[in-house]
Amino acid sequence: MTTNEPRTQNDSGTADNYIRVPVSGGTLVYEPRSIGKELVGFAEIEDRDDLADALRARGLGHGALRNLPVMDA
Repeated sequence: MTTNEPRTQNDSGTADNYIRVPVSGGTLVYEPRSIGKELVGFAEIEDRDDLADALRARGLGHGALRNLPVMDA
C-alpha cells in the first residue's frame, strides 16, 4: 500500500478499532496499541495548515501530513 491509497482497515483486519479525533482542519485517525495509540492517518481534511497546527500542538511533526494516508471517514 502506498501513502496515497485510502486505508479502510487496520492490520488486524477491522475498521472498528480506529480512534478518530476531530481537530481544526480535519480528523486525526489513531490505532490503539498495547500502550497508548499511534497516529495512522487522517480523514475529512478541510485545511492542511490547521491540521498541521493541531499536530504540532500534540508534539507531532507536520511531516506526517505528507507521509500518512488519508483514510475513509
